[in-house]
Amino acid sequence: MAKYLRYLRIAWTVFCGIACVLVIMLWVRSYWRIDVASGSIGSIDSVQGSFTCCWWKERPTWSNVVISKNLDELQVVGDTGALTALYGFDFQRDQEGLLIKLPHWILVLATASVAVAPWIRWRFTIRTLLFATTLVALVLGAVVYAIR
Repeated sequence: MAKYLRYLRIAWTVFCGIACVLVIMLWVRSYWRIDVASGSIGSIDSVQGSFTCCWWKERPTWSNVVISKNLDELQVVGDTGALTALYGFDFQRDQEGLLIKLPHWILVLATASVAVAPWIRWRFTIRTLLFATTLVALVLGAVVYAIR
């Protein structure tokens, strides 16, 4: 049984490693190309180092498209000042829908962490748990302070 778990751990690491490499390739490509995939309930785009997901309540007329253009050909329509991001992160919710914007580096960090996690042996003490809880509280407090 342990042999099969080892093979499963290797397969998981390879899968997440490939996902990490693909996100890095998308990140590099986003600086000279814009990639948009749109469907009936939302869209996903990658442009200039950020990954944006949008969900809307009503289906727009231009949905179900896949676009890949040079950034030189991109025409900005409307007010671009409405998207105010903090360190590349953005979250907006209104009557039309929801927008979540993440920098590519956080996706690379997440996929790399998930790939390495099965190989790490975790041993927690109460002191380690207290330290981790304090660190998480400080980071969340800093985020709330920066937003206000």
